[in-house]
Amino acid sequence: LQCKYCLNRKCHEPIYETDGKTLRRGIMILTPQELYDMVKIDNIYFQSTGGGICFGGGEPTLYEDFIIEFKKLCGDKWKITLETCLHCSYYTIRKLSSVVDHWIVDIKSLNPFIYQKYTGVMSGVLQHLHSLRDLVPQDKVTIQIPRIPDYNNDENLDNDIEKIKQRFGFT
Repeated sequence: LQCKYCLNRKCHEPIYETDGKTLRRGIMILTPQELYDMVKIDNIYFQSTGGGICFGGGEPTLYEDFIIEFKKLCGDKWKITLETCLHCSYYTIRKLSSVVDHWIVDIKSLNPFIYQKYTGVMSGVLQHLHSLRDLVPQDKVTIQIPRIPDYNNDENLDNDIEKIKQRFGFT
């Protein structure tokens, strides 16, 4: 997506220098094992607090296999949280449903015109929310609907909240 308020501008920039070979400053490409080796220093903290790792974006569902492999390394000791807009397939949600302990879902807007104007792509959020509802227990899901200046308003937010409650049962 090309969301207008994206907090992570790095996910929209090239990862390589102009030579196409050298990683840009601040960019690392890691295997699940390499990431685990970097963060396992916090193992005691994660276990004592019930914490773990949050995969965010860009869109973390693009890296479903990485997340699944990482979960195998840390086991059930750490919680895995996913901060996503659900711009993915039913198959991806199904694969991740047994791995992710908590889903933070930023739906942008249920209004397809607002969604497309804001993200640059057509919305599939209704279909994805159906999948999420069918595959993931409700207590493992937090739905976020951001107030986006110049794109939505309080009336849009109220309508989206009501639709989510009525159609999907999320509270």
